[in-house]
Amino acid sequence: MATTAIGTVPMDPDGVMINWHFVARIDMPQTPWMDTPLLLDSSHRDVKVRGSAMTAVTVAPVLPTGFELLPNYPNPFNPNTVIAFILPVADVRLRLEVFDMLGQRIAILADGPMAAGMHRVAWDGRDLRGRPVASGVYLSRLLTEDGVRVRSMLLLR
Repeated sequence: MATTAIGTVPMDPDGVMINWHFVARIDMPQTPWMDTPLLLDSSHRDVKVRGSAMTAVTVAPVLPTGFELLPNYPNPFNPNTVIAFILPVADVRLRLEVFDMLGQRIAILADGPMAAGMHRVAWDGRDLRGRPVASGVYLSRLLTEDGVRVRSMLLLR
């Protein structure tokens, strides 16, 4: 393939200098879009970009490849936190629980089959009887037929 140079940047015969492939790391309710980007060279000077070069973004559905328990947010928290997890297939039987550092079950946040995708469950820092728990480190545990994932959380009252 013959190339032409613009300054020191090689260009193919169709005028394409760069091809990018973007991958969505989270699910979003709306379609992602991109406006004209700001590009800098190695000397941090602006590189001119034609607005027409950014005509469309093609979005392909992305399915998770495995189940995952994500870090809670915020962490540390007071009094609420959100625990997110990803399921690769539908109707997976799961259980999301909270334990204290002695291994005692504090709360059951989800129990039963769920659809594939990302899920978020809130925990209000209360135990099974609805009482606020003390400050300290707690463990969120996601149990599915594919295995177990555990993450620590810090509650500061």
